[in-house]
This record gives sequence, C-alpha cells and structure tokens, in this order.
Amino acid sequence: MRRAAFNRALADADLAAIGPLLARDVVLVAGTDSAVISGRQAQLKSWKHEFAA
Repeated sequence: MRRAAFNRALADADLAAIGPLLARDVVLVAGTDSAVISGRQAQLKSWKHEFAA
C-alpha cells in the first residue's frame, strides 16, 4: 500500500503526500552516477527540483 501511495504521489508531483511516506533517515541512490541522497528533507528537496524540471 505504501508503495502504491508513493508511486501515486510521484506521478502527481505531490511533495505533501511524499513527505509522510518517507522515513526520517531514508536513503535514495539515484541516477546514472549513483548519487546518494540521505534523509527525508534532502530527498524532498531533490524531488522538488526534479518536479520543477
């Protein structure tokens, strides 16, 4: 269920919905350069940048 909610929030570019789904200490390894994005706030900042592109 959380995965489906996260996928919906991503599809909708809904940061308010994404935030509560992320653990405070979440880690994301992203992109072809394997960039590591650590923490909820850092990940939300990254998604915000991605959605604005």
